[in-house]
Amino acid sequence: MNRRDFVAGTVGASLVPVLGQAAANGQTPEPTVPAGKPQILELRRVHVKQGQMVTRYHEYAKNALVPALNRAGVKPVGAFSVAVGPDSPTVYLLLPHSSADSMLTLTSRLNDDAEYQKAATAWIWNQTSTIQVIQFSLV
Repeated sequence: MNRRDFVAGTVGASLVPVLGQAAANGQTPEPTVPAGKPQILELRRVHVKQGQMVTRYHEYAKNALVPALNRAGVKPVGAFSVAVGPDSPTVYLLLPHSSADSMLTLTSRLNDDAEYQKAATAWIWNQTSTIQVIQFSLV
């Protein structure tokens, strides 16, 4: 199964209860997503090593990264942890962007954010082991 089939199937399965209820009541379902400009979703996978790196990354994300992303206009940020499995521990971040430019300039905007740089200093300069960040975008 490829990613597009998975995403399409997941979205379709999530709409079945809503569409079924509306059809049973003789109503047409109202769209839950406002019509407008589509978003670009960026999915980042961060793989950290076992032990204190998991706690340190969660603290970094909670206190530095997510607030900085929100200030940069990337909100809401979805954060999902995988604790069991071959790639664990892994954190997935789902970042909604209003445009491709927003996605392409995010790193430079974070680098220019003085509050982020101050909050992230403990994480950036005191890493005792490496993390693997893999990012790709879903359009």
